[in-house]
Amino acid sequence: MMLPANINPASELPLNAPVAVLDAGGTNLRTALVTFTPQGPKVLDDRHFPMPGTKSALTWEEFLEELAQAVLPYAVKTDKLGFCFSFPARITPETDGEVIVFNKEIRISGSVGKLVCKALADLLNRKYCCSIRQTVLLNDTVATLMGGYAQADRSLYDTYIGFILGTGMNTCYVEPTKNMIINMESGGYDGFARGTFDLEVDEASANPGDHQIEKMVSGGYLGSVIGAALRGAAREGLFTGECAERIEALPPFDMAAVSGFLTGRSGALLSACQSETDQARMRVLTETCVDRAAKMLAVLLTAILEQADAGRDKPTCIVAEGSTFWKCQSYHNQISRYMKAFSAEARGRSFEFISANNANLYGAAAAALM
Repeated sequence: MMLPANINPASELPLNAPVAVLDAGGTNLRTALVTFTPQGPKVLDDRHFPMPGTKSALTWEEFLEELAQAVLPYAVKTDKLGFCFSFPARITPETDGEVIVFNKEIRISGSVGKLVCKALADLLNRKYCCSIRQTVLLNDTVATLMGGYAQADRSLYDTYIGFILGTGMNTCYVEPTKNMIINMESGGYDGFARGTFDLEVDEASANPGDHQIEKMVSGGYLGSVIGAALRGAAREGLFTGECAERIEALPPFDMAAVSGFLTGRSGALLSACQSETDQARMRVLTETCVDRAAKMLAVLLTAILEQADAGRDKPTCIVAEGSTFWKCQSYHNQISRYMKAFSAEARGRSFEFISANNANLYGAAAAALM
């Protein structure tokens, strides 16, 4: 979708200026008061809630009221508000967000086309006597990038990429021709060839045909692709009889289970194998699926380095978030290996993956201060 964020990470952050922050995801809502000090960013206080719209459907007005109640203890202490919004939204020149759709099973009626920050700030100021004057709404991937920018030694890097690989997948980068961050919504890319098992997982999903690469590489889907491949191999006689039956009976498994199998820890996949031959064949099929996914992600990230003409004189900082990237070690290692081959060795572009603490909170606060 290539959505402009209308934010450029190119200025120093004011110190000791508190910002009220909301971080709204598919499961949880976190609110906080954040400031930047000479010693680094700090969360002065924070609270956690179930995401409004997860337990029951809400109207737009009810949704805003729940947000206001959650952030009110911090909104009364500042005139700045940053909102990390993990749902598709068009960012306006004023850095507000116009709702495109609520996904991730969040049910908010009457929300499409509404400006989130304006509506929330108006409610806080009118009903609760706040003085919110400066607001910004940004996608969680953009917040990840900004969180890295706020914490990293900026003298070490030429530019920044935001990369989320968890249940879903997305990327953003600083487009030099526009001098601003672009939220790519790259999970929707459809240029890679799909195989039988990709199509099987896609057809069983809630949105067949959409977000094709996300369904081939992300933690929410890659385990299902591997499961489909193993069941296909079982039906074609690649495993012994009892192992094939156990594979067919396996419940859905995630990338934590895949990582456990590849690192030799016990688990459902390892338990299904009846012989060393079964285990070796399961390893080949599983590693092949992970290897393919790692190649696709390395292609994506290398393409971003090319587009931004980045990583020549200094490394590009790839701020990475998501348990699939950081906790699935074999997957992480393959992504890093292909990035080295495709970016560093073949194109002379250097990079460094980093993790940022409280990336969404610090990123949203930094964006509000800019």
